[in-house]
Amino acid sequence: MNSDELKRTAIDLVVTQGRSVASVSEELNVRSTSVISWLRYAGVSLKGRPRPNVKVSHELRARAVAQIAGGSNVTDIAESLGVTAAAVYRWMRMAGVQKPKHSHRSKSVRYSDEFKRDAVRQVKCRGTIQTVSVETRVSHQTLRNWVIAHGGQA
Repeated sequence: MNSDELKRTAIDLVVTQGRSVASVSEELNVRSTSVISWLRYAGVSLKGRPRPNVKVSHELRARAVAQIAGGSNVTDIAESLGVTAAAVYRWMRMAGVQKPKHSHRSKSVRYSDEFKRDAVRQVKCRGTIQTVSVETRVSHQTLRNWVIAHGGQA
């Protein structure tokens, strides 16, 4: 399934079948933030949609808070439990755990030169940074920088 088909499928599952973003992202093996972004781009509003009432046990909440205190990413924990990052931050407050500073930057990813060259090659073949960005899970700005660094135009 190419990226356009993936986006259309995700949007269709949420809009016509009423599926939750979390269940669609899990089924299609993409981040829930990607699904939300695709929905917004398609003009679909999630406001007013009933949110699934996810029940998370106190034990699981405590384990999630402990993982975050140990350096895990709040967004990753939230996605794995099918809840919002705001819910996880609320659990942290209730447990007296401080917000991690720059938790979204705590896991800096280093890409090999081979990976970068391959990604740039894909952009040059397809002509679209956005598609390659979604498929490689590299931000479009990072990918654009690689293309420029390898003598191309972004």
